[in-house]
Amino acid sequence: MKESTKLFIDVYNKLDKFLDPESNNNNYRSFSAKVDNSNNRVVRQYRKTLKSLGDLRNAIIHNHINDGKPIADPHIKTVELLNDIYNEVTKPKTVYDLFKKEVQGVNLEDPLKDLLLNINESSFSQFPVYDDKDKIIEIINTNTIARWLSAQLDDNGDLLILDTKVKNLIPFIEYSNNYKFIRRDATIYHAYDMFIDCIDNSKRNLDAVFVTHSGSESESILGLITVDDFAGKIDFNINWEL
Repeated sequence: MKESTKLFIDVYNKLDKFLDPESNNNNYRSFSAKVDNSNNRVVRQYRKTLKSLGDLRNAIIHNHINDGKPIADPHIKTVELLNDIYNEVTKPKTVYDLFKKEVQGVNLEDPLKDLLLNINESSFSQFPVYDDKDKIIEIINTNTIARWLSAQLDDNGDLLILDTKVKNLIPFIEYSNNYKFIRRDATIYHAYDMFIDCIDNSKRNLDAVFVTHSGSESESILGLITVDDFAGKIDFNINWEL
């Protein structure tokens, strides 16, 4: 048996064993059934690929040519794919691992010019708004500012922004309280599902998801996630088949 085949079978067996506790009974269940019934978000993401890899394993184990050699040997890229999925299933990266950052926020009474300077000096486009008790009460983004600016033009086309404060932008927020909170040890897939659920249920996208220790809005903000942050972090197109 080739080394790549041995490695493939070894990783497959480890993944098969990892899925055992999810079976909820002592009866035998095939690898395909375990994958189909798994509640693991990563397994669900790669369900079709895992079932195809399971078919390859069955071909290796149960089908041989005349000299006893397996009828198929996996390419090393296939072994690496299975190993990557196994690592992601068993040790998924958390939202804190991927999205921890110092989040720039503003208070209701802050001058608008301070917010504009912050935008100019940083790469942020979403800013949580805090009340006098340091609780998030809204989120302002560059679209909010654009809507507010368009309403401030006088008859001559000049902008009137003297003495404007952050609180003056609140009425121009498109969707009020359009954000959620997530615990720091949640996976990237759980965060992604929050955006998808909002689209499915409300027909709009979330402005942001805030990362806190246990997902409570009363805790310090450890990171911020927007839908654009998923680019390059989730492979939505993976589709390996025999």
